[in-house]
Amino acid sequence: MGEPVEETKETLGLVIIGHIDAGKSTLCGRLLVENGGIDKRTMSKLEKEAGDMGRSSFKYAFAMDLTKAERSRGITITSTVKCFETQSYKVTIVDAPGHKDFVKNMITGTCNADAAILVIDSTPGGFEAGISSGGQTRQHAQLAFASGVSTLIVAINKLDSVNEGEQQERYDVIMKEIGNILKNIGFFKTLNMVPYVPISAFCGRNISEASTCFDWMPNWKYRISRKGEDDIWKEGVTLLDAIDSVVKPPSPAGFDLRICVTDAFKHPTAGVIASMAMRYGIAIVGMQLFMVPAAILTILRSLELHNKAFNSLCSPNTAGMALKGVNLGDLKRGSMLGPIHNPPMFVKSFTARVVVMQHPTKIKDGYSPVVDYGTSHTACKFRIIKVLKESKLHQKMALDPEEVFLAPGDVAMVEFEPMAPLFIETSSDFPRLARFSVRDSGIVVAIGNCETRLVHEMDASSKKALEKALNKGDKAATSKAKKAVE
Repeated sequence: MGEPVEETKETLGLVIIGHIDAGKSTLCGRLLVENGGIDKRTMSKLEKEAGDMGRSSFKYAFAMDLTKAERSRGITITSTVKCFETQSYKVTIVDAPGHKDFVKNMITGTCNADAAILVIDSTPGGFEAGISSGGQTRQHAQLAFASGVSTLIVAINKLDSVNEGEQQERYDVIMKEIGNILKNIGFFKTLNMVPYVPISAFCGRNISEASTCFDWMPNWKYRISRKGEDDIWKEGVTLLDAIDSVVKPPSPAGFDLRICVTDAFKHPTAGVIASMAMRYGIAIVGMQLFMVPAAILTILRSLELHNKAFNSLCSPNTAGMALKGVNLGDLKRGSMLGPIHNPPMFVKSFTARVVVMQHPTKIKDGYSPVVDYGTSHTACKFRIIKVLKESKLHQKMALDPEEVFLAPGDVAMVEFEPMAPLFIETSSDFPRLARFSVRDSGIVVAIGNCETRLVHEMDASSKKALEKALNKGDKAATSKAKKAVE
């Protein structure tokens, strides 16, 4: 195991979201090719494979769409992770599916992102389809917000396909419309800092180098900060500039460890490896952890990030981890790990402040949607405690003044009762782990913030195992962790 490596560049988690066919996978491929994430030999191979399938225009997308089903159907099904470097960051890029049938996979890809690129199809009809009631542009932005992503870059793609004399007008229309959507979702705190970058992902225009096609685009100023060096101020033009301009959220200090399983596989020599989204705290090799829902006590054997071994890592990060005594079948996507002195707990119920985004009818007590929390998806029963704010639509729908219901635009306190094992944190304990989205038939119905919860009592065997572990001493590791985050 290697010693912790002092990096001059921070790691930035970046998720690419947007409506189907907006060009997300192609954009990812371009960013990788132009910034050292894919070598020429690999790109030549991808180009040949795309040509052999009669899909030459998908050559960049094939860098992210790896399965036979994805390539034959021309859509992204699972979230794919790749890496490249910019002047400021080591970027972990996640290509999220745009098709509404795979929205659960999109949520998984978003759960540990520091920032998101919302890709817009600017072609006539393409943009309008994305923001329609059945489109994914609005829904992906809602889900990113519910997952805790507060920093956005808007990439207005395929703008070179618009008549040259109409490009700026089209850009202005899209920027205004998307700005209103983001404001209504809740991005108003960072709305003035959102860069809207005109690009052509397939042609490589304005991705890493400025394009004369978009000379009308005004520049913006941003700062590059690196450890041990003076800050550098630059003028931004390209999408790469926009990525470099992202100010990564600071690592939350003073919180216990929370790690979410996003994937797992069996390595031929290293054994079972889990891809973990570190949401809070610091992970140290050798520390004891408790995992739910499997209710397993384990020890962190190793940590790896960007093919480098570490003795410790701070959140937020996505890292590969090996756990002692854990089988592949135990590592379900959505599983959560925490320290034995403060483990994640199942809830009997939880109360949340909820904003209703859309629903075709009235929402009443007994409603049972799916709650998307981190990488877990759990059906929950719905009980309205109090309507805090009634929308104009609510007032129009209210025929009986005694009737209690929710309508789009309403804000309410709601109690949720999980119909399967669910763990969730409160906003007072772990603010970034209190957010969730409510989904029904593939549509985001509401977004919420957990304020209180009623936890299940731990079963006797798990409680005994934890007490034994605490008595034997996880003290060295936990004290190191506490000092590191203070």
